Amino acid sequence: MKTHTFRNGKYRIEYCGHIYGCTDVPGDDDLTMLLVDGNGYSAFSTALHEAMHAEGIPEEYMHKENGESDTERLARFMWRWIKEHKVDK
Repeated sequence: MKTHTFRNGKYRIEYCGHIYGCTDVPGDDDLTMLLVDGNGYSAFSTALHEAMHAEGIPEEYMHKENGESDTERLARFMWRWIKEHKVDK
């Protein structure tokens, strides 16, 4: 996948192995989403988190406050569902 259009605009998708993800804010001329490379849980969780940023989900749902964030709980549920149902790429 090279690009994807979210609520906040069309993002160029890039991958790396050294950070947990980054998403440009709306209003930037060239929107980029940087994701962890790979097909494991960490890559999946990061992609979900950054996609939610690109969709404009409010910050209070995105980051930890006294424990686990909402994105982490959703990622864990979805990852388990995918593994249980043997979803292919």
